[in-house]
Amino acid sequence: REYTRESYDVLQHNCNNFSDEVAMFLLNKHIPDEVRLQPQQFTQSLAAQALRPLLNRWLGGFEAETMKGLEEARASDLVKAEDAWHQISVGSLVEYSRE
Repeated sequence: REYTRESYDVLQHNCNNFSDEVAMFLLNKHIPDEVRLQPQQFTQSLAAQALRPLLNRWLGGFEAETMKGLEEARASDLVKAEDAWHQISVGSLVEYSRE
């Protein structure tokens, strides 16, 4: 797995790189240069160099406590969804909406 939390870098190995690789795989075409090359334009500023460690932690790192809360919320949603499916029987009218 090339795109992991440990390999994330806000300027060199980020979501734009991932998106570009996905686009190349699916479409054999790069994402637009103005998106793909944003980090290179940004790295030329002193602010980028100063903020890089903070941005890497903020955008690439996920604290264990945050991930635990996310997993608990997903588990709760799964229980609610399963309960809803058990209430449906043949002939039930079901309305589906996507938020």
